[in-house]
Amino acid sequence: MRLALLIPLVAAALSTPAMASGPPTIWFATDSASLRPYEHNTLDYAVNSVRTYQAETGARVDAVCIVASADRVGSSAYNLRLSRRRGELVRRELITRGFEPGFVIVRALGEERPLVETADEVAEASNRYATIYIGSEPCTSEN
Repeated sequence: MRLALLIPLVAAALSTPAMASGPPTIWFATDSASLRPYEHNTLDYAVNSVRTYQAETGARVDAVCIVASADRVGSSAYNLRLSRRRGELVRRELITRGFEPGFVIVRALGEERPLVETADEVAEASNRYATIYIGSEPCTSEN
């Protein structure tokens, strides 16, 4: 399983332009705000993608936005706090990799915008994520 998860990362890292395969996403276990060991590769890829994007385009990146979510197991308030913890974990990891603290923004969605619609109390892995975007727009947009 580990190899299957690394193949898309390697392919994405080799593609141009940077981020062509979509923004890097960290996936979480149920009721967890901890990184799985292989997610460090995703974080490294995200950092390298931002640096490559700036080098290839000459554009200055104003921010990196982390949009974090939770599934519908637990209360809405709990899931909002859980998604905030997930986003803040990813933020801290990016800062330890050299990003300035003011450069990294977090938007916690809780369970309000699932990738896969489910009933309450359904554990859906696709809805437990933190996605890293170049730019602040995903963190300030209402979409």
